[in-house]
Amino acid sequence: GTGNLVTGNTLNLSSANTAGGTVGNFATINIKEVKWGTPVLTAKQFNNVNRINVDNLVLTNPSAAGGSTNLLTSTNGGLDTPTVTGTLQPQAYTNSPIVAGVMADGTLNGKIDKSANAITYTTTSNVISKLTFTNVEWKDSGALINHATDATKNIDFTGADVDTSNISFTNIKKLATNKQMTLVSDFGTAVGNISGTQFSIGPLKGEGHAFYENSNLRYLVTRGIDGTVDVSGKTKEITGGTTVMGDAIGAATVSGTAESNKVNVSGASKVQGNVVGAVTVSGLVNKNEANITGNSLITGNVDAAHTDSGSATANTVNVESSKVNGNAVGAVTDSGVAIGNVASVNGGRVGGDVAGATSNSGTVSNGNTAKVQSAEVGGNVYGGKSTSGEVNTSIVNVSGGTVKGSVYGGQTDGDKKADGNQVKLEQEAKVQKDVYGGYSQQGIATGNKVTVDGATVDGTVYGGKSKDKSDNNSVRLNGGTVGAIIGGGCEEASGNTVIITGGEVLNGVYGAKAGTSATNNTITMTGGKVNNVLYGGYTESMTGTAIGNIVNLYGMADVSNASVFGGNSSAITGNTLNIGTMINSVKNIANFETMNYVAVPWSKEKAAVTISDGKASDLSTTKVSAAKVFFTDTTSLEAGDTMTLLDEQKVAANERVQAGNITKESKYTAGSALKGTGILSLDDSGNVVYKVIEKKVSNQAHNTVMGATASMVALSAGNDFVGAAVDGLSLSSNTGTDGVSTFAQLGGGSMRQETGSYVDSHTWNAILALGHQNVKKSGTTEYGAFFEYGTGNYSTFNGDIRGDGSMHYTGGGLLGKWTSPKKDYIEGSIRLGSIKDDASNVLTDNMGNAYGYNTSTGYYGFHVGYGKVFDYSSGRSLDVYGKFFYNHRNGVSFDAGGHYDLDAINSKILRVGARYSMRTSDQWKWYGGLAYEYEFGGEATGTVAGIAIRGASVKGGSLRAEIGATITQPDSPWTVDLNLTAFAGKKRGVSGGVGLKYNF
Repeated sequence: GTGNLVTGNTLNLSSANTAGGTVGNFATINIKEVKWGTPVLTAKQFNNVNRINVDNLVLTNPSAAGGSTNLLTSTNGGLDTPTVTGTLQPQAYTNSPIVAGVMADGTLNGKIDKSANAITYTTTSNVISKLTFTNVEWKDSGALINHATDATKNIDFTGADVDTSNISFTNIKKLATNKQMTLVSDFGTAVGNISGTQFSIGPLKGEGHAFYENSNLRYLVTRGIDGTVDVSGKTKEITGGTTVMGDAIGAATVSGTAESNKVNVSGASKVQGNVVGAVTVSGLVNKNEANITGNSLITGNVDAAHTDSGSATANTVNVESSKVNGNAVGAVTDSGVAIGNVASVNGGRVGGDVAGATSNSGTVSNGNTAKVQSAEVGGNVYGGKSTSGEVNTSIVNVSGGTVKGSVYGGQTDGDKKADGNQVKLEQEAKVQKDVYGGYSQQGIATGNKVTVDGATVDGTVYGGKSKDKSDNNSVRLNGGTVGAIIGGGCEEASGNTVIITGGEVLNGVYGAKAGTSATNNTITMTGGKVNNVLYGGYTESMTGTAIGNIVNLYGMADVSNASVFGGNSSAITGNTLNIGTMINSVKNIANFETMNYVAVPWSKEKAAVTISDGKASDLSTTKVSAAKVFFTDTTSLEAGDTMTLLDEQKVAANERVQAGNITKESKYTAGSALKGTGILSLDDSGNVVYKVIEKKVSNQAHNTVMGATASMVALSAGNDFVGAAVDGLSLSSNTGTDGVSTFAQLGGGSMRQETGSYVDSHTWNAILALGHQNVKKSGTTEYGAFFEYGTGNYSTFNGDIRGDGSMHYTGGGLLGKWTSPKKDYIEGSIRLGSIKDDASNVLTDNMGNAYGYNTSTGYYGFHVGYGKVFDYSSGRSLDVYGKFFYNHRNGVSFDAGGHYDLDAINSKILRVGARYSMRTSDQWKWYGGLAYEYEFGGEATGTVAGIAIRGASVKGGSLRAEIGATITQPDSPWTVDLNLTAFAGKKRGVSGGVGLKYNF
């Protein structure tokens, strides 16, 4: 107040305050909270103050109290006038810091003194009842607390209890057994209860205790952390609902190797601390495990391995249907290398991060992996993470579940690179923030990859993100929903790729989004939907460069709610838009040097691409081409047919495609069969239109008739099997006592048939025949029936075009042979059956789609022959013959990217030759022969869409050579025939077979 009457005026003081002038006219000044050593109020003058009350005085740092401290100070006096009221109560306190890492419990007593210039608190006693030691420095000399000389000298430690249960030494890596240090010098005349029998250095545990000696409180190490002992194969089991207070460590060593150690926590057990499979300071940690299963709970972190400067390799954390409040990490290093470590979470929850490996400054590389399946992660997921080191080839797989943070294949906060890391999200996984294949805060990100297959990402998906360069990173969206996609994000981005086959992007796609340069990036859509914008390259700087970028819109790509830009700068060199059967609407198109139509669904009513908005479109300098276009949804085009390629009526006239920028000439293909030429032009509305000029048959249509000749090759191979059956049944040695014999032959071959191009066939043929023989003086007659089967595969070679297929035939027939007493003979056969052709990739279209077809049709044929056998001495003979073979395959029709009608094929083969035989024993008979045959027919023709296909002909001559042997055992009804045949000329190849004859 300003008058002399001060009734009711009160000043409450806490903490530290300063008044530059006079403090006055208060009935009461209440002093409440004061920090020892700091006045609660400093003023120039105190005036007209009735009373200073200390009833509620509390020191905020009572363990520091010793001697006296000023509560109020006055430069010009006035503090001797007020009455000091209130009674100071003893102040009990707990866990009050004395020095770093040391807390005290105790009781403080004091009194109040006053003078003109100060109100003073004077300690009458400050008695410590307990000292608790936590994180402190190890001192080889001197004392942690010099009680006689430092700020604690007025505090009484005598009789205080001492607790070192959680003591940890922060400034050392190892500590030898029997080492000692002074915790408190001049402690007092006695010490109370001493508790605590272990200590820690980081995650390592040792044993020791405090003791009282010569008025000093000292510490003795009874089991040190100082060895290079290797530890391996140790297992710590925590199961059956057990609760462990503190950390659970499988094995620990300073500089030795820790390998194949385990901590298993299962059966709803609980660890009130961290779980570590193995720990070293500088040694190796390899193949250690930490397994948390069965609804268990870990309140801290779970690490399979932990090392400061050693390397960590192939360590594994497995969390299954359990809860970890902290992080789950395969391996943790400070400066060591981490390779091939795994963190797997299947079900349950991890409250912190999940990482294959983390390091402060070491390199994290080569297959560190984080796997999350149907689990919840409260933090981030990292394949590998390093604060300042490299992170390479790390992997993240998230399948189902939720990640509340971000996902990083590899991440470094320093200036090192993030290279070759991968992220895969699938099966309805949800990520609430961003996803990075690779992330380098200050360096470069190259060759990183993200695949999203049925997952949801609320944020942005980056192939790679860095400060300086992001090159050759990729993002692939196969399904699911993401906020946005950026192939590469940084200052300069090049060679990044975005592929979208399904799913939806809500807020845009960027091949690259960079500060100053986004070049040579590619976006390819074959399905899915993109909203808002699609940029091949984008730069934040208005003077940046976004050139050489490619956007491919193929298949079912839906950009109807998006604008498509090659870049966002005035330079458009090399920016290219390729159109291939996309959903036909787009809001805007701009900043492309070239627009190519690669594949278009043919329609006379609807444009291939319609610009629906047009306000942000600019095609005035864009060159439009359909130089090699593939038309879908049609297998028949006629000269004069037209369609609209680009409807740009919503675009301002001066920003539409200009006539001088259209490449008029075009070559087109349609389906698997048609090709032709057309021209591009502008109609009266400024739209780009296409007109068909001519149509022809494509070269690959020839493959279908080549495939048809392959079936004739198989039937021709059957000719020899029918001939072998005729020969086999006619031999008297193969006839039983009742005149009945059987014959079976199985064989295969590989044949090349010249057709103008050529066909390679690989066939297996078989025949089974039953015959009867009548022997009379006038001659011998043999007749019978047979069943035949053949199968095989073929490859057609039409220039650079290859096709593949398979075929098989089934049929039967009759055969006969008459032989005169002079060994002249006449033979013949008829055959009938069905033949099937299964072509798998004989035809393809310009989009790479393969067309197959299946056909089934009938065949028939016959053969006649005349020959004479000349017998010589010693079981030798010569068979001279001429034979004619006729086979017919009916025509077929099918649809395979066009309607094909293949004509019937007729094969007419005349063969003349001789076979020489000689018997070397009763069991063995050898033969060899040479013949020439000529195909007079064998031409395969057909049409597609009513246009003739270039025919394939096997007409021409071939040389045939054979060698073989028959084996007959005395008194056995079985005869075996082995044969090998080779062809040269129009037909080239080798075949062979095994024949069996049985005489009844």
